[in-house]
Amino acid sequence: MNNIDYIMIICATWYLSYCLVNLPGPRGVFEIIRKHLGVMQCIYCLSLWIGAVFYAFAYVGQTDIVSVFGIVGAAHLLASWTGANYVP
Repeated sequence: MNNIDYIMIICATWYLSYCLVNLPGPRGVFEIIRKHLGVMQCIYCLSLWIGAVFYAFAYVGQTDIVSVFGIVGAAHLLASWTGANYVP
């Protein structure tokens, strides 16, 4: 794996962890899951497991799913760094 793969894993991990901990999700599914699983309340704990899953996907060659989440995560990070005002 090269450096771009690691950056994609980092962005994908950040994005999915942020969504699962802070957003309601489609039809409130993340909120329902958060009520039943305590680990989804801590972004640090959750990002460890999500990062491990994304690394496993990249390690076995399934980089498409990592790339999709990585691109979305990078876009959200850039939007927050540049002060873009968007409505979620």
